[in-house]
Amino acid sequence: LAWANDRMAHAYLFAGPEGVGKKLTALTLAQAVFCKFKSPEPCGNCQGCLKVQNSCHPDLYILSSGTAAIKIDQIRWLQKQIMLKGVEGDKKMAILEGAEKMTPEAANAFLKTLEEPPPDTFVILITSQPSALLGTIISRCQLIRFLPLSRENIFEILKRQKDLSMREASLLADLVEEGMDHALCLASGSIEERINRAVKLMEISNNPMVSSLFDVSKELSEDREEVEEILWILQTAGRRALIMEYDSAKMERDDDVLWKIFRSLPKQACLEILDIIQKTKVSVAKNGNMRLALEVMVIEFRRIREKFTTRESSKIQSYRLKIQK
Repeated sequence: LAWANDRMAHAYLFAGPEGVGKKLTALTLAQAVFCKFKSPEPCGNCQGCLKVQNSCHPDLYILSSGTAAIKIDQIRWLQKQIMLKGVEGDKKMAILEGAEKMTPEAANAFLKTLEEPPPDTFVILITSQPSALLGTIISRCQLIRFLPLSRENIFEILKRQKDLSMREASLLADLVEEGMDHALCLASGSIEERINRAVKLMEISNNPMVSSLFDVSKELSEDREEVEEILWILQTAGRRALIMEYDSAKMERDDDVLWKIFRSLPKQACLEILDIIQKTKVSVAKNGNMRLALEVMVIEFRRIREKFTTRESSKIQSYRLKIQK
């Protein structure tokens, strides 16, 4: 709307948790800037909109370093680009993703761009940690705060953007709840099938037949991406099962098999299983032997469950003896 009314600020700071749509909003704003039709919302079909969507617009510069620091050489490159004349028009836009990762030298260099912005240039800084930015940078940007998305928001976005069934969108919205990035990534596969496989891994840890464990681990170990997603599903479900202990509203809503399994475990057992899942994730991420990592994980699940089952049985037996006395 600010763009349609010719009231765009020269610099914006999009701040909020990971996965709540900050980059998506920045790209939508870029489409509005480069759209052939100057309306409050981009058309999504013109050449300008499509080029932004496909990350190939010559007047849009996106700087993202992933997990690495953003160095002064990268900022100087960006400054040089936005000083040039626009290729397809007068307007230019720069999106700096993970702005909090700028080194002190890079941040001070970028401050000069905010103090003396090139004409017809818009800058968007994206961060999940605004407190890590220089106060002088924040003060020269229009701050837009992004709040965590509700389950209902995520459900609607998934249904609309990924054409999921009601059940699939609901299952995924229950899992990710506060972030869209992982939800959109998971939505590209079969959500229900992966949740079922996560359930199978938990159930098999209670199965005395060792052969069934090896069969499942062999089946899963052929796809690294799927294993990483299943581990993430297990970890998320376990964490939320712990949260549910203090949130009766969520407990009523979440009646899926996976959460029931975690909820049936003592709190300490749940914590120990989450620790094992994290160690398995690290092993898989380091390109370790996935089949071996899964087998060790499920054997550890079994050990933990047996330990706490034995402990509970001992408590019951002790209580019965006290009663008899």
